[in-house]
Amino acid sequence: MEYADAKEYDVEAGETAQEAGVKARIKQQLEELIEETKEDAKDLAKELKEEIEAGQIEIETEGRKIIIRIREKGSFKSGSHIMTDEYFNVMDDIRAVLIQKPGKIQIQGHTDNIPIRSSRYRSNWELSTSRAVSVAEALMNGDINPRRFEISGFADIQPLVDNSTRANRARNRRVEIVIRQGIKQDISKKDQDLLQEEGQDIMRNLDLDPEYLFDLRPEEVF
Repeated sequence: MEYADAKEYDVEAGETAQEAGVKARIKQQLEELIEETKEDAKDLAKELKEEIEAGQIEIETEGRKIIIRIREKGSFKSGSHIMTDEYFNVMDDIRAVLIQKPGKIQIQGHTDNIPIRSSRYRSNWELSTSRAVSVAEALMNGDINPRRFEISGFADIQPLVDNSTRANRARNRRVEIVIRQGIKQDISKKDQDLLQEEGQDIMRNLDLDPEYLFDLRPEEVF
């Protein structure tokens, strides 16, 4: 009886070690994919160096996401969704690099917490969404598959900083182009299933959002 119990314990311990090994391998794969995303972001930054140095855009990564942040200053007329003429050239540069990078493209509009007072927009929700649509339409005027796009407006509910100062409010008024690269094309189905069932801690530690990682469709790759 003692021998049987010991044998059962060894089997269980072996399974646990095997699972740990699989998770370690998957974690390494994810880390490599995240490094690829960082390299893609560096490539984007090189292509958009002029716009970054001019303070027109910012680029950062978060897990498998690349975020191109368009500041309101110089991009939109005050309190309007109409893009300035100069900024269409910036959109041309951004479009040129988006064509080369895989992933779903989310266009997200954001405002500060000062309610809009305009006959054209009923609320900041409408203004933020309209600005996101303007950016998306400018980017779609080219060779990017429109199926890759998702458009949304968040008004003031996702600020980068608190809205206590004029400078902070200006920073919160923005449109973000989020490239979600996912992992579906790079991780086996078996490993994806394990990640979804038991790998939440891995994804959380690597700043990965499970909401979008597994739903990248073929037409969203390029």
